[in-house]
Amino acid sequence: MSHNFVFISGEQITSPLRVFFLCGSFYNKKNKTDIDKRIVLRDYIESIDSSYKCIILEDHFCFRKDKNLLNYNDINLKSLKDIELMTCLISDKILILHESFSTSTELGLFSADPSLARNILLLVPEYYSVEEDFISGFINLAFDNTYFKEYNIEKIIYYPQVKPISFSDHRMKYHTSFVNNEVPVRLKGILKDKLKGKRRKIAIKPNIGGLRKIYDNGVYFKVMEQKVNITSSPKVLYDLLFAMLNINSVIIGLRKCKNIFEVINYLKAQLNYILLNTMKYEGGYVCSSEIEYSIRGNIKYNDLVSYFVYVIIALGFITLPNQESKQLLVSMELKEIVLNYKSIIKEIDIKSNDLLEVLD
Repeated sequence: MSHNFVFISGEQITSPLRVFFLCGSFYNKKNKTDIDKRIVLRDYIESIDSSYKCIILEDHFCFRKDKNLLNYNDINLKSLKDIELMTCLISDKILILHESFSTSTELGLFSADPSLARNILLLVPEYYSVEEDFISGFINLAFDNTYFKEYNIEKIIYYPQVKPISFSDHRMKYHTSFVNNEVPVRLKGILKDKLKGKRRKIAIKPNIGGLRKIYDNGVYFKVMEQKVNITSSPKVLYDLLFAMLNINSVIIGLRKCKNIFEVINYLKAQLNYILLNTMKYEGGYVCSSEIEYSIRGNIKYNDLVSYFVYVIIALGFITLPNQESKQLLVSMELKEIVLNYKSIIKEIDIKSNDLLEVLD
């Protein structure tokens, strides 16, 4: 008797992985005295719940050759703007420690998309602490407007300790850090409340009547003569990729991959296969094997899966083969996390269409 796997529409993901993108000004992970605020924030946030994970791009990725960092060029990601936007699209919240021109740029870039703007938490140092108002001029009018509140971004004031840095006799800059390298008690309470998530449901259904808005938790497919068009968002497709890792045979195949390119191609092929199965057994559609993806943010399918692989490497969920281990390693933490996605994938008996559990 042969079996196949399908994604199940309408089932809840009990406790999905919650990803938080931490943005800020110059990142210094070597300073052990005044530890970078993003590192302190990350350590606190990840201590709240085992399903909370933070991404600091500079901690894991780069554009240059570095044996300790993943190189964007290896997967043809050339634009920092595109990388940051993709990170936003897979994140549940975007925390911007706003103290510089670079974070002003990030704020403007991310807030252009209304659904991303809703996920931004803007952390701003109190005015008298740094003797400077970082929310002024255009930013004030655009995102902190008394009259047009629907466009405003949530602002959280915190009180840092300040150390002056002299560049010359006429120029000085303030370096801020958290007092005693700890998130302040008041800020802890605010973040603990703001970072809470909800259970998610994924709808998988035909795209009837043209292209559908893709801001919800949906996978919409349209069957054409020579191919299938799938419309979705990065976050939803990441949920499906995590769900797929419940399948023992997929994990066995993953362990056989020798490098990052084999991992990317393998996961792409497996996701395509299960989505085609889903269309066939959920809706009776017999589909071509060619899939065309329309992914929110105009993201290419290959880039999406490539970045997924980078993220699970950065979070320590998998380790590529190296001199110490000739086989790809899958962490116990990943195995525990993907169990939360078990509800949206089932094994189906091709002959009877009966649904079976993925795991014993």
